[in-house]
Amino acid sequence: MLLAGANANPLIKVRTNWWINRVNQIADGIEIEEEKFDLLIAADGIHSSLRAQIDPDATVNADGQTAWRATVPLSGNGQSAVSVFVNSGTHLVTYKMGARPFLNLVYVSGNDRPPSAQHFGGIAGELINAASDWKAWPLASVESKVWHNGRAGMIGDAAHAMTPHAAQGGAMAIEDAVVLAMCLKTSSTIEAGLTAFQVKRLPRVSRVKALSAQNRAIYQMGGLPSYGRNFVTPIIPVSVLLKRLDWLYGW
Repeated sequence: MLLAGANANPLIKVRTNWWINRVNQIADGIEIEEEKFDLLIAADGIHSSLRAQIDPDATVNADGQTAWRATVPLSGNGQSAVSVFVNSGTHLVTYKMGARPFLNLVYVSGNDRPPSAQHFGGIAGELINAASDWKAWPLASVESKVWHNGRAGMIGDAAHAMTPHAAQGGAMAIEDAVVLAMCLKTSSTIEAGLTAFQVKRLPRVSRVKALSAQNRAIYQMGGLPSYGRNFVTPIIPVSVLLKRLDWLYGW
């Protein structure tokens, strides 16, 4: 959808297989391989090759857990909705892949071995046993206090990668793009627009990061706290659970 929108805009040129490892800040713009641009936005993910040129002090912090991902054919077990199966130190998220007849499985744990059903019974165990060809995503986050340097800036995971327990990494990047466009349009200079962008976005991104950490703590509780979670959660009205996230989805 995003590519179609870009291709439909005569002001946009899409280039692929064009590696940018070094940029030069010049008086009135950015120079990349002898081409001049007004602005550079690094949207190149958690392993950004440009982040060090924008914020040399930024860090990529390992989370200590791995998200193992696999798919299984959708069956008649009723697992078409987003589901979270919880256990001490680990959890499993499942969701239907759009119109395709498959479930996506995301098994999060501190193990460096592919998932097994030893921590889950019932439907969760059946799904784990049915899956194969697991792919490992070591989880990490990015901490950066400076998202721009001159006319070069960062958005999305390049600036503020977060763990996936709120499923909002991609959504934050889309929000970033919208807010950045607004800030550039309403600011007197590009540099001022980049500054305004970080001021507007940092509080919300930080709150979503905190939600992700909170979700993991709730999902992976062990011992007595898990009994409290299991007792309280089913008796909370659905409307109350949904209202807890109005600030996120209603933004």
